[in-house]
Amino acid sequence: MRSVIVAITLSIVFLHSVVAAQVAAKKPSRATPQDIPASSDASETASQPAGSADDCLIVFFRPQRFVGSALKPPVYVDGQQIARLDNGRYFSLRVSSGKHQINSSSKQALLDLDLKPDEAVYLEMAIIPGTWRAGGRMIPAATSVAIPTIAKLKPLNKAEIFEQRVGFDLKLEHEATAAKDEPFAPLTPPPPPPPPDSAATEQKAVLEIASNPSGADIELDGAFSGNSPSSIGVAPGDHTIRLSKSGYKDWERLIRVSSGRVTVAAELEIGDPPLK
Repeated sequence: MRSVIVAITLSIVFLHSVVAAQVAAKKPSRATPQDIPASSDASETASQPAGSADDCLIVFFRPQRFVGSALKPPVYVDGQQIARLDNGRYFSLRVSSGKHQINSSSKQALLDLDLKPDEAVYLEMAIIPGTWRAGGRMIPAATSVAIPTIAKLKPLNKAEIFEQRVGFDLKLEHEATAAKDEPFAPLTPPPPPPPPDSAATEQKAVLEIASNPSGADIELDGAFSGNSPSSIGVAPGDHTIRLSKSGYKDWERLIRVSSGRVTVAAELEIGDPPLK
């Protein structure tokens, strides 16, 4: 009887050990952090470089031409005048990616830019004729046309620069690929307005602008119009006159004229020298 009980007990113990071994084999092992592969999203995020504040480049240039060669139209970026671009010169400005507004002599003729990160854009200064005076306008240019043209130009004089960020780069130093030409269609300047009739000619007014000291740059309604002293024909109405000379404070007045000759005499005050 005892032998039968011992045999049954040993059988139970043996079956219990077999079942425990099978359960242990089916239980998954705990993975360590080194065994877990990094997700594709995490690796892609880590590989993306961080953008910089001024990651884009705008290059302004003006080919050497006879028409309007004495003019120095202003260049405005987001409402701030950064330079005056004279004949046969170029300069560049680093800006952040996103939307920017560019204009020159006419504050209404705005050029809207929406720059992508690390993008380079080339803008040509075109001289647009007018009834009383000519003015400047910025026109987008393809890279393949702009770079060979700029290679023949000179850098802008420091006396015409009003913004410390202005430089003379032609492309971004950290660009991985060559700049891609945008499909800009050739822009034709608008035709000049028709000549005034006899009645309008009779109503034309003349501004005689002088300054002490003389030789100041004259900007009439935002457009460069010569140096003092000068006589400038204008249409009746309100006009903004701005005189600037190196070493003196800018002088600005709003003048209302109807007809005949109007004399404007400006006394320039000594001020800080222009930004170098």
